[in-house]
Amino acid sequence: MPILRGILPGALMYQVPVPAGVLPADPPRSGQFHALEEASCFADIPESELSAVLASIAKTYARSHYHEYRFKQLRSELDQHRAVIPHEIVWDSLVEPVHFELQAFTGACRTLLDELVYLIARRHGVPPNRARKKPWETADLLKEPLPSECDVEEIRVLRSMLDWFDTLNAFRNSFFHHGWRHGGGHFSAEDLRRATGFPSRNGLLVPDRESLVGRKKPFEWSWSKGTTVDDVARAARTGTEELAAELFDRIWQTPIPAPGTAPLDERPNMLVGLVRPVLVQTRTAIILPYFSTRERGQGCRPLCDDPDLELVDVQPSEVVVGKRDCLVSLAGIENNTFPPSVTHVEAQLDPIASVDWTTTKCATQRSIAIAEVLKQGSIAPISMPVTELDRIWVWRRTTRPYW
Repeated sequence: MPILRGILPGALMYQVPVPAGVLPADPPRSGQFHALEEASCFADIPESELSAVLASIAKTYARSHYHEYRFKQLRSELDQHRAVIPHEIVWDSLVEPVHFELQAFTGACRTLLDELVYLIARRHGVPPNRARKKPWETADLLKEPLPSECDVEEIRVLRSMLDWFDTLNAFRNSFFHHGWRHGGGHFSAEDLRRATGFPSRNGLLVPDRESLVGRKKPFEWSWSKGTTVDDVARAARTGTEELAAELFDRIWQTPIPAPGTAPLDERPNMLVGLVRPVLVQTRTAIILPYFSTRERGQGCRPLCDDPDLELVDVQPSEVVVGKRDCLVSLAGIENNTFPPSVTHVEAQLDPIASVDWTTTKCATQRSIAIAEVLKQGSIAPISMPVTELDRIWVWRRTTRPYW
């Protein structure tokens, strides 16, 4: 059941239960990417570009943590399976999704590098169209002789981590481009039986790094080193964090922002926009027209003739006021000036109005005191009682959303 956690202008903040396998919150370093928007070393990058690039990098970084989290959860399940099974597990269907999550995890870490390289290039004045081409391609920067224009501190740090990159890149490329295979069973690291070394039996083994060259296919790989999924996952995370610490903390001098003060179990994780219906103002009244069916709303003039308006439905909810009501917002009403004689908003269901709306007939009418709305704050939701209706329809003004 959603829990209401607060109200913003025209919106409600909720906390809903997080499904199993989903991170309860973004990793702390995600906020570090957004903090770079204020860093002086990126001041020459246009604001719109920097905001978009950093938001993308932050999501890629969070994606790596999501898949790592799922990998660790599923990997732990394998150990729990063995704890209750008396004999060797020769096949376990859960081994496959363990590899799926490892593949997605390494893919996100590798993508993060490409996005960081673009950001580094832009920081050093490389135009956008050149920042995503040779010589600013990640693999070339690490493995080829370094061109003078790319000889900057961030790239030198990256080149010092060539061994880590080589491991990450080799497994990621095999995962995504050259095929994969793994065994069906699994054993603990302490198990000494010979079967633990047979890759066809032990799904925790991965091929030797040295055999993942030249676009080799699974039948050409070797498995003599005993490298495991845990080794690959550990390397992916360790190197990613070491690189991030070097870039953010030392070079860009942007520390991880302080965590929020609200407990995790009280933080909203959903924002719901309330509909702000069009109000019709006459000399003597302010009318909030709402409709029992879409067809009746579409027949309402002059609202249906205005290209900037759209007819939308509002479904009832019990979450906010504890009873089955439709909620709308009058946010912004405080910015209007009304005649002294107009003290209420008249919410009218299925109004039939004269041409100038000076006279109306409606199925139901409710008066909403403007002074009370302003007293409570216009961000407070307005409750529209419904009885037989499964929803109501209102006209609202639409604007082009922006990032």
